[in-house]
Amino acid sequence: MDVVSCENVYVSCSVNCYPHCLETKENFIVFGSSNSIVLYDLNARCVISSSSHHSDLINSVRWIDDKGFYIISSSVDQTSIIWQKDERNVYHVKYVLNGGHKDSIIISDSVIVDLEFYSVSTASDKSLCIWQNEHKIFAENLKHFIFDVRIYNNMANISGLIVLTAGSDDCVQINRFNSLNKNLECLITLQGHSDWIKSIDLISFNDKCLLASASQDFFVRVYEIRKSSLKTDMGVMSENFSVTNNNGNEEYYSATLETVLAGHEGWVTNARWIIVENRIHLLTCSSDKMIILWEQMDDSIWNEKYRFGEVGENALGFLSCSFIQSSQMIVGQSQNGAVHLWKKMNDQNCWQSYPSITGHFKEVTDLTWEPDGEYFLSCSSDQTTRLHSSWNSSKITSWHEIARPQIHGYDLKSIAMVGRFRFVSGADEKVVRIFNATKNFIESIKKISLINIDLAGDEIAECAIVPSLGLSNSAVFDISKIEEEFKPKTIEMPPSEEILMQNTLWPESQKLYGHGYEIFAVAVNHANTLLASACKASNATHASIILWDLITFKKLSDLCSHNLTVTQIRFSPDDSLLLSVSRDRTWSLFNVQNSEYRRIAFSDKNTGIHSRIIWDCAWTPDSKNFLTGSRDKTIIRWYLNDKNETEIQSKEKIPFDHPVTSLDVHSKVFHENNHYLVCVGLENGNLSLHTIDISSGEWFKIFNFENHNHTSTVNRVRFSPKLDIDENQFKTIHMSSCGQDRMIKLFKIILKFK
Repeated sequence: MDVVSCENVYVSCSVNCYPHCLETKENFIVFGSSNSIVLYDLNARCVISSSSHHSDLINSVRWIDDKGFYIISSSVDQTSIIWQKDERNVYHVKYVLNGGHKDSIIISDSVIVDLEFYSVSTASDKSLCIWQNEHKIFAENLKHFIFDVRIYNNMANISGLIVLTAGSDDCVQINRFNSLNKNLECLITLQGHSDWIKSIDLISFNDKCLLASASQDFFVRVYEIRKSSLKTDMGVMSENFSVTNNNGNEEYYSATLETVLAGHEGWVTNARWIIVENRIHLLTCSSDKMIILWEQMDDSIWNEKYRFGEVGENALGFLSCSFIQSSQMIVGQSQNGAVHLWKKMNDQNCWQSYPSITGHFKEVTDLTWEPDGEYFLSCSSDQTTRLHSSWNSSKITSWHEIARPQIHGYDLKSIAMVGRFRFVSGADEKVVRIFNATKNFIESIKKISLINIDLAGDEIAECAIVPSLGLSNSAVFDISKIEEEFKPKTIEMPPSEEILMQNTLWPESQKLYGHGYEIFAVAVNHANTLLASACKASNATHASIILWDLITFKKLSDLCSHNLTVTQIRFSPDDSLLLSVSRDRTWSLFNVQNSEYRRIAFSDKNTGIHSRIIWDCAWTPDSKNFLTGSRDKTIIRWYLNDKNETEIQSKEKIPFDHPVTSLDVHSKVFHENNHYLVCVGLENGNLSLHTIDISSGEWFKIFNFENHNHTSTVNRVRFSPKLDIDENQFKTIHMSSCGQDRMIKLFKIILKFK
């Protein structure tokens, strides 16, 4: 079995929750997600590259050049990195700026002068450093925090490197760096704000500059900076400053307060100069959930031209905003990491919300496929369950978040499908919850993903809402009784963030009580008749697995065997057996057919072989073998004796370089010579594909994902049950993975048997 091709067709991720972590240029959006630099292509409607080198969260990203070949990022790991893009649109490390700060870097910026990179960075230790390529050439300890910094060459015809800073002193400082004596000279301090300044931006034209500063005092101040012939101030709203040029002569400049913009009702977190219809505009965003596009009517009057915003109780406001000139799109980054897009309609004075980047903003803990492989669900510590499916439009096919069925109050830990349109989830609570799809969701996914669904005669809720005094998603069968903003909307393209947050919930149909601690694992058999659940446990009493009847929703049995938390549960493909693995380093096998629920085999300290916690397990399609993966860096295959079901033999013990945290065996890809396909996820984020020859016991690594690995622990890998075979007998499958790096990755893999 060979891998003909492997394509990363979908990456679901969010922008880190920092004000300067997203930039746009042409049809690209670049942003920091966890500790990776991610490049999103609006034309392809997907992430086209992801690069990582930082060891901690990225908190700022900036373009360096006009063409987007270089970017600079800063991180909590106390480093800044200058990246260079190759011909495949993948960014690689050019310089690492390290050793200048003793705490998390807040923001960095860079400019190219005579093929040299001059960069400035500020950190939480109140330090400011200036770099030439990777070498630190200046450092200063300040008395206040700097939240935004800009570096320019020859700004407003002022010779030399100009550094703008703004922060907790409520001021904007314009400084010039003297490269000869390595000195940073303050040219002028612009005062006026009454609270911290979070963002500054500058645009140059016609020998003058416009400088905008956005503050937590709810205001935006705009200054005009230009060359002046006067030594003294020109008025109350203007200040002059002098600069010695390269010839030793003194030149004078003025900084005039152009306007104070008062339109926001919360902290103004970002300000950006943009060009719309060949005119200068200012784009600002705020914690008041609004983005405002300001237009200059004449020399001194600025008016609001458009307002964009989030709606709904779950909206948290915006951290960043930008504009894409080529696509005429407004971009907004919300505080939950989602990216909002508004596209201007051709020849119309209106804007339309557009599908964009969405993803979990905390660790992704589990995922599960719909039985036919049409879509999959993920759950996360961000307390949401998200549904991902393909958008089959006339031009291209891309994957997107289609629905957000569950928005919870507890961190979600596990999830499992019950048939095509029902799922069960477990969270950091003692309750197992079951959700049913809505008619609105089914109608929408039929149009978006072109799926044939016939549910004639089934009683399905129109939509779901959360009552004002309730905590559970309630089914709605009569939409005339709910408020307009919560009414379902059948859509033909992936929904925007506003719709996802409040119009795609699924109603909760059942709550199952029985566990004494937080739910950790759930599993459903293939006939959708049995549910197994387990909770966190420190003793044998709470480590039991509860078996539930999915018809009556009553407890059938307590399956006792383990002494510590059961980490994973898997039903065999023929539904006759249930396999569990645990923190106690053992596995257990239970008979769950014919109403006979009993343990038939288990491992102990002598027979268990694994020396550390067992994180995951999987069955082969014939139900005769199962695999266990452990923190001891091994996978072991176990064989069930046909003649004696209680006799389980350990076979191969396969070593890995790092702890094994997840594994899966494809349910349909196998060869008549007993070759099975296995995917393995490791603690360091690596993914790999293997085949097992059951007859000889040999393992073969057939593919290493290399550039598409996760950057931290892989929490789950799962194959789609769907299998496509073309006329050349090439087999196409899909595999999804999720991890602590907050990312979900979907791979399209084409296989050929030898």
